[in-house]
Amino acid sequence: MIDWFQELLEFDRWANARVMDYMETLPEPSEQAQKLMAHIMIAREAWLNRCLQRPFSPADSFPLYPLTECRRLNEDIFKRWSDFLSGAGDLSKRITYTTFDGKPYESSLSDILNHVVNHGTYHRGQIAAKVRELGGKPVSTDYIYYTRTKN
Repeated sequence: MIDWFQELLEFDRWANARVMDYMETLPEPSEQAQKLMAHIMIAREAWLNRCLQRPFSPADSFPLYPLTECRRLNEDIFKRWSDFLSGAGDLSKRITYTTFDGKPYESSLSDILNHVVNHGTYHRGQIAAKVRELGGKPVSTDYIYYTRTKN
């Protein structure tokens, strides 16, 4: 199962990079789309820190980061997740954490990993909708497209 989640995290990294590649070609990037991409990065980092039992509380969960910073974070956080997962062991391990609004919860590591990937997919969909709204044609970030193009 760890290999499966490594694959999903690689897909998530790839999809984020693909969307950022496209966003850089737009004559006028959408501020909302940039904030959504930064939010994906913040969430990936927050969940990793929760799994590591490290404090993490960003000033803003939807900051306006330049795409260069989002790219750096995309690669850095992916590497740190991969390193963490390689030694994670039991995916049913319970992780206790506190949400940004201060509520305590406990979830399995596998549920958290599923959430991290699905959360990115959800917000990339919002970015695609914004691109369409502005008259553009978003890129495909479907998992099946990733599997067709990775080899």
